[in-house]
Amino acid sequence: MDDCCKRIEINNNLINGPANVIPPTAPTAPTQPTIPPAPTAPTGLNKVYGLQSLPGNTAVFDGFTNEQIGTLPTFPLSFAFAIAVDPYRNYVYIAAANEPGTVYVYSAVDESLITQFGLSTPGPNPEAIEINFTTNKLYVATLTGRLFVVDGETFTVEAVIGEGVFPSALNALAVNSLTNLIYIVSGGLLANEMNVVNGATNEIIGPFTEGLVDPSDVIVDERTNLVYVTNNGGGTVTVYDGSTLALVNTIVVNGSPNRVEIDPLFNELYVTNGDGYVTVIDETTSAIIAEIPVADPGANPVTIGLNPYTRRAYVGFSNRQLISIIDMDTKTEIGSLPKQSSAFRVVTLP
Repeated sequence: MDDCCKRIEINNNLINGPANVIPPTAPTAPTQPTIPPAPTAPTGLNKVYGLQSLPGNTAVFDGFTNEQIGTLPTFPLSFAFAIAVDPYRNYVYIAAANEPGTVYVYSAVDESLITQFGLSTPGPNPEAIEINFTTNKLYVATLTGRLFVVDGETFTVEAVIGEGVFPSALNALAVNSLTNLIYIVSGGLLANEMNVVNGATNEIIGPFTEGLVDPSDVIVDERTNLVYVTNNGGGTVTVYDGSTLALVNTIVVNGSPNRVEIDPLFNELYVTNGDGYVTVIDETTSAIIAEIPVADPGANPVTIGLNPYTRRAYVGFSNRQLISIIDMDTKTEIGSLPKQSSAFRVVTLP
């Protein structure tokens, strides 16, 4: 089950530094880290979560019936952009933009609120949240240029990394639980880079800019230790070696690529594209094997969640009140979940 969990969130920069400069040596990873025992794959819960940026609530759908079965609320009238699921503990984490940047912890079994805690004041504006399943630490990237490290048992903030060092906005992050490295991307008018954090020491390595053009998302495949970054401004997906931090490939997808997810069963990447389709890429050959139109002309797909076991992909839009369903075997859109507010983030718990 751990293969299909996203290890590092994706929306933004990593890997080679300026020309003729030897990249920093990658930090030493913990020796033979032990991942928690994998849950039955799939867990059987088969839930889909659609995070609505405003009012910050998350709609919960049954992946078997496609019916909405619950709602996970956050602070009233608060924006929320960050959500992650933990399939080992069956937790759902939602970070809201209210003061002081409250993180809500819900049970994935019955949608009950387990606890909530604040990150800091003034509000840090969380943008992405990911989990290290080996160390049970949460990482929250913010639009104020800070990375919060949270103990997953006590839900206390252990460290705040990067203030005054990172760009003002951290758009996406990904965590490799095997190497204990955290990859953070920053795109837009004020930044165009990726930084790496050593989870053992909190040391910042970077910034790296090679191949990046307004990066929007980042993900790591722990099986190959390859890091994938979508470049919204460049129409590309750049691929980096997680050990050497070298740029190893650039895949042209055209349009405006946003979010990316990995299908570990068929070794495929699913990339949402602001031009109205989802691109499917063969990880082994880097070939584009499908371009799947979704919703209707003019729709802007911005997020995607996969359930590799039921062979379903779920696509959310910034300008449509629905979540499209894709058959991952036939590579076609086959329906949608009930209408709701625009889904800024979609994640799944198989």
